[in-house]
Amino acid sequence: MNDVLTFIKDWVPALGVIIGTTWLILRWAIEQRIRGLHEMPALTGETSSAILFLNAQEKFLLSAEVNWISTSPRPLYVDPGKTRFDVFRLPGDLDFGTITPRSDLGPPLYQAYPLKDMGDFVFEPKTNNHLRSYFILKVPAIYFVRAKVYRDTRHHGKKLFAWTREWLVDARNPAAAGAEEVEAQNGA
Repeated sequence: MNDVLTFIKDWVPALGVIIGTTWLILRWAIEQRIRGLHEMPALTGETSSAILFLNAQEKFLLSAEVNWISTSPRPLYVDPGKTRFDVFRLPGDLDFGTITPRSDLGPPLYQAYPLKDMGDFVFEPKTNNHLRSYFILKVPAIYFVRAKVYRDTRHHGKKLFAWTREWLVDARNPAAAGAEEVEAQNGA
């Protein structure tokens, strides 16, 4: 009987520490797993565009670019068939007030799918990803450009989600943008 009590006295604290430590580690692992399931990929983006006037009276080349910055610790699987650039022309007869591009500007003049011919595409965590498209547009006008990155529903659940960046491109005055210089360089 004395041996049994000595055994219990020696091993109960050790078993308590083992069981308590196992419980804490298991609880932490479950919380991390649940947090990871609720955390979705995150993107931010910086827009830029460049204009090259091909003919000062008629058309120009627009290079539209977004530098997408993946800020999430998880990879973002991108849907290459939906990720796109949309270009709208702002009409001169818009009323005062807010503009809703989808209803006020109508369907886009042009759409470009820069990842269309690629298979699976992934933005890795903590990386910069450049997407660029080129458009030939008419002068003079102001254009509204929208870039959208859609997450792939095969990897991120069935809910459709997209990140969007929008900006304006002013091509009303080719002379002010150095059109003569560009044309002289092209002709040389």
